[in-house]
Amino acid sequence: MRIELCLFRFSFELGSRVTVKSKQLAAYAKKFAVNRAAADEACVKRNRILDDAFSQLQKDVICEFDAQINDLNQEPDCAGVLTFTKDQLEVYRADDRNVCISIKFDAPARIVTLKCSNPVKFKRLISVRLNNDETNWHYVVGETTESLSPCKQQIDWIVDQGLYALFGVLKS
Repeated sequence: MRIELCLFRFSFELGSRVTVKSKQLAAYAKKFAVNRAAADEACVKRNRILDDAFSQLQKDVICEFDAQINDLNQEPDCAGVLTFTKDQLEVYRADDRNVCISIKFDAPARIVTLKCSNPVKFKRLISVRLNNDETNWHYVVGETTESLSPCKQQIDWIVDQGLYALFGVLKS
């Protein structure tokens, strides 16, 4: 009987320690749950802003290529020099279809890649980033994802560089 009493006492002490620990853990869990909801809401808001920004970037890139190519084709002796295929997202020279700049949209990564390998190598990545206030966004540009930096110029400057690359000129 004495052994049973010791076991009961041991069990009771162990149970009371677990209850205290459980209460402490429960307090952290509640705090986490409250903060998690706010963090999830903020994350959803940031993602919505970045998704809208990427959508705007896609429109800006397509519109800018279209506008600059239309302007070039209006110049004397330049009609039809470049062709922009919106369905394949390529700009190519009329005299050589192997000379082209491809445009790739990577929505999950929110990156646009402009790439030309002939006559000169040209590659630019354009992405969107949140400003410090997390309510606005800006473009970042670079040759690799590691080199992306804020872009002070507009998209027209990057599209301009890409079109020059089609004619063998690396413009900075």
